[in-house]
Amino acid sequence: MLSSTFTLPTLNVPAFSAASSSMTGPIMRQGPHHGAQKSTSTGTAELSTSLWKLSSVNSRAFPIVGVGSCRFSGGWFRDTIRIRSPGGLDLSRPAAAEYSGLTPFRPVGVGPFPREEKNMPTDVGFPGNEAGKRCWRVRRADDGEIVAGVEPLGWDPAAVAADEVVIRVEAAGFNYKDALAATGHPGVMRVSPLVPGIDVAGRVVGGGGLASGAAVVVTGNGLGETRDGGFAGFVRVPAAAVIPRPAMLSTEAAMACGTAGLTALIACDRLAMLVDGRHARPDEEWLVTGASGGVGMMAVAVLAAAGHRVVACSRKLSAVVTVTALGAAAVVRPDEIIDPTPKSLVKGRWAGVVDTVGGPLLADVLRAVRPGGAVAAIGMAGGADLLTSVHPFILRGVTLAGIDAASIPTQAERAALWDRLADLWPRVAAAFPVTRLALDDAGGWAQRMLAGETMGRGIVIPE
Repeated sequence: MLSSTFTLPTLNVPAFSAASSSMTGPIMRQGPHHGAQKSTSTGTAELSTSLWKLSSVNSRAFPIVGVGSCRFSGGWFRDTIRIRSPGGLDLSRPAAAEYSGLTPFRPVGVGPFPREEKNMPTDVGFPGNEAGKRCWRVRRADDGEIVAGVEPLGWDPAAVAADEVVIRVEAAGFNYKDALAATGHPGVMRVSPLVPGIDVAGRVVGGGGLASGAAVVVTGNGLGETRDGGFAGFVRVPAAAVIPRPAMLSTEAAMACGTAGLTALIACDRLAMLVDGRHARPDEEWLVTGASGGVGMMAVAVLAAAGHRVVACSRKLSAVVTVTALGAAAVVRPDEIIDPTPKSLVKGRWAGVVDTVGGPLLADVLRAVRPGGAVAAIGMAGGADLLTSVHPFILRGVTLAGIDAASIPTQAERAALWDRLADLWPRVAAAFPVTRLALDDAGGWAQRMLAGETMGRGIVIPE
């Protein structure tokens, strides 16, 4: 018997538990881990059956009801995984669990990437085989079962509707929303089936009156939520959503920035407007939580470039060198900035805060914001609930501002933000960690992201 565990937030399920199987190579038992599937195996196992009947490991788990022709080779399980979740997924973070038998994730490659592209072909054409006509798709059945995996694209990229543009995808950014969509989270996956990927960079195939081969980017506009996104060889997007890619950003560099970069710029701009002018002194401290993620790292770089003393908060020791190189004056763990005093207000420390975590950490940070300070709230990796009081707002004049890069900016504003990212990227590229992923790596990376095990940005290269 081969027994192992996939773990999603508050979701612990055994990946395989079968009465019989066909295996080759030495296989060791795999235990539960916080986050995604990891392996202690040094060999190869190949499992094939029409339907595996599996059971959950505890009362909080949703049972996997089927896995088909799934291949294991000492890393991630990358084929179709079926998860039954009739009530939807609870995406609050689980309690910490022990790590053991950790097998490193093997990406396609790691950045940084060049600023410019020269002599790029203008004839995007179509592949001579079907390799480019694939996607990573998520389906939700009527009974709540979630199925995700690589599939044929299912439509003809040569057929272009009048109000759409077909883009041959060269890279797609991997955002937290995409990780949620990969698990079938109903707050993100608004339609089924769905191809995740809210960021896309590629070249125009046709439509929208745009020249074939034009280098473009698209973010938001329902991609990866209400319509198929960028985890595919080709994508159809509204003509009005297309923005020319800045010439000084390569395709992969654009997706290394992506929505994370746009969000960080918007958040820092908002703080610049909201934070009281008395906090303009260089010794005032500005906090970035979740500083090892894409938005967090970009925010550290933007705030440092603006002359602020930035304190980066991350629970990952591996992030210290990177965020310091990006401009952080200090790096702290979450427990180091939480005041254990059970008061609604504690000593004010932060002039401005970019919070990418949410949940209890955001509530604690709010108590320590200085009078006239502000917090830009972006994420919910630490939880969607916010338990706080009105005291920071009415006794210190603190502002809590929500940041939404998906729907708030106009297209003209997005284009201006992209130009700013093109100026920023050369200053951060050498220090910014980026992992290239193949299509069939999407499921594993999503699980690692939800478990807080990724750093920097992942980008999907569909071919």
